[in-house]
Amino acid sequence: MKLKTLEMTFSSTREFKENILCTRGFFATKFTEYVQLHNHITDKFVYSYPTIQYKVIKNRPLILGINEGIGVLKEIFDDFDKVRVQFNLFLQQTIEKIFNPDESLRMTEHLKKCGFCPFARLCQR
Repeated sequence: MKLKTLEMTFSSTREFKENILCTRGFFATKFTEYVQLHNHITDKFVYSYPTIQYKVIKNRPLILGINEGIGVLKEIFDDFDKVRVQFNLFLQQTIEKIFNPDESLRMTEHLKKCGFCPFARLCQR
């Protein structure tokens, strides 16, 4: 069986030290209409081989599209400036929320989400 693949790597002026799950979380949050980006529909999982995968290779984030995942990545990244603006806005809003003393950060009530969270050990879940 021959697979079609598309590898998208990202470069930066600084070293990538974040957890790749944060990258996956960004795409899952901003492009909810594409199940291939996150492999679940609300509280239900999609039990198929993921056609979009997130990796870090040599300290560089990589998004891998496999077969139909290629089309999804092309749709999203054809307008890369929009992705960059949305990511910067998402990051800014998240940072503001974290440091806002009037904002209460609370644990999710959906414990299934904890299985995917890179910070689950911090809240001992």
